[in-house]
Formats: sequence, C-alpha cells, structure tokens
Amino acid sequence: MIEAGPGQTVFEEIEILNDTFWPWKQGCTLSLHDEQDFSGLPIEPICVPIAEDVKGKTSIKITVPISVLSNQIADESKVWEINLTIRGPKGHAFGDMIPVQLKICFPKTAQDELEIYKLAIKLQELSLGTFEECSKAAIANNCDEAASIKALQNKGGLEE
Repeated sequence: MIEAGPGQTVFEEIEILNDTFWPWKQGCTLSLHDEQDFSGLPIEPICVPIAEDVKGKTSIKITVPISVLSNQIADESKVWEINLTIRGPKGHAFGDMIPVQLKICFPKTAQDELEIYKLAIKLQELSLGTFEECSKAAIANNCDEAASIKALQNKGGLEE
C-alpha cells in the first residue's frame, strides 16, 4: 500500500517478471492499463520508460513516480486501485495487469524536499545505496544523517 499526501510524489519500486522466453523490445514503457478509468483518478498520468534490456525469464525493478494531484482531499479510509501495464514500443499493452493500491493521507510532519534531496545525494556519493534507497532512508530518519547512514549500512531502515 502506497501512502501519499495531496501534491506529494512518492517513488514506488515495482518488481516485474518477464515470464516468457522472449526478450522485451527496446522502447517499452510502464503506464496505466487500458481498463483503468483515468477520469477521477487522484494521480497524474504515469509513463515510465524501461531503458534496460529485459531478457526472457528475468525480473526487473522499476521505480515508479506516483504524483497525487494537489487538489485531492486526504481520506485515509479510501483506497484507490491503480492498474498499470507494460506497453511495447508501439503502445500496445502486454502481460498481466499490475495492481497498485494508494491511500491519500493527511500530510505528516513536512520535510524540506531540498534537504532530503541533498542528503540522498550525499549518501549515494558515499556508496551507501541507490538514490532511491538513500532517499527512503533520509525520509524514514527525518533527514538525520547519522541515522540514515546507520540504516543504510544495516539495510533495515528502509520503510515503504
């Protein structure tokens, strides 16, 4: 379950298995499924290019930015069902539907996005993880550098 506040963008890592023996063609993307009714959805459109080669019977991890529209009202009792799919270079959907659940929450203590970004870059430059891992650690530890470093070293401080 993804939780985000109005106007907030969260980065969700999704693992996808190519359960065929054939590689995906270059130019594939991850986007909303054809059966997904976009009208009324509380998020901006999703279209993530898949840059890496995906061979048959292999998995990839894709970081998906989910941006909640700023005019949305937080309602922690409502769960939004968002269905994603992989599309080929010509835009045709293939594979199974990828369901994601979103809850629009009331804003928690506001953290300065610039501070999170700067700390995440610093942690990444220290070779403590990917930018996404370092961002999650910075957020989870309220931009406390020492706590974020410790969490990344233990790989136990990455909350989703």
